Amino acid sequence: GGDGGEYVCRVANAAGIVYHTVTLTVRTFPNVLVSPSSLLVSVGCQATFFCSDGGSRPKEFQWRRNGRILTDPLPEGLDVLPSGELTIFDAQVSDSGNYTCFIWSLAGSNSSTATLVVVDPFFVGNGSDFTLPSIISPTPLHQAVPVGQTAQFACVATGFPAPDLVWLRDGEPLPRLQRITVGEAGSLTIQALRETDGAVYNCSASNELGEASRQFRLDIVVPPMIVIQPEALNLTEGQVIKLQCVTTGKPSPEIFWLKGADLLVDEGRFAVKTSYVEIYNTTTKW
Repeated sequence: GGDGGEYVCRVANAAGIVYHTVTLTVRTFPNVLVSPSSLLVSVGCQATFFCSDGGSRPKEFQWRRNGRILTDPLPEGLDVLPSGELTIFDAQVSDSGNYTCFIWSLAGSNSSTATLVVVDPFFVGNGSDFTLPSIISPTPLHQAVPVGQTAQFACVATGFPAPDLVWLRDGEPLPRLQRITVGEAGSLTIQALRETDGAVYNCSASNELGEASRQFRLDIVVPPMIVIQPEALNLTEGQVIKLQCVTTGKPSPEIFWLKGADLLVDEGRFAVKTSYVEIYNTTTKW
């Protein structure tokens, strides 16, 4: 089904007919499903999540807990089967969190997340120790960084169960670029800054009880550059001349005109504007 299959190019004239067949393969992204989507168990019980690709056994997959890859050797009390099944034996409160299954195909990767909450019955009856997410940022909320350098925003999330952290740029997911990374502690690092990186970045942390967010602003500073330079001219006394000086930069650079060491002002024979100066009734005397 779909657009995949064989396509034939048929070419004919009075001398004969030729054919060429080409095969088109349309690759699809995995349809990742983790079940159950949430699980609540008591301390000491067993918790199991199943990961499938559209109901089928995944060929290549990876489990992560709160964003951290679960690799061999696996943490004690945890087992992952080749079928995609993740089991936590003798679950503890510290096992609570978000478990994400990533599946790869020739088209790319996709993921699905489930939440595990492990409660201690001895504490639930006397007031749960679950807490809403909160965010601490030891870095400035507004930064102006020169183009080509590195910017970093720290977003330290606390709460129980451990919050799931998400970064957005101007309300959209972060671009998938090697120079833009999110560390295990939640810090956002952008290397080799470009003008297009200037934006509002939002860090949000959420768990079963609620959500917290923190907004950051990044301005990119671009050194001033003269793109149209004044030209040397020869002229006769009494003429009107216009000298241009067009610049770029962020923030917008201030432009000053000087003759030698004297600052020109917008008066008399001089019309001093942002990007040019006009001199009327030119003379050999100053």
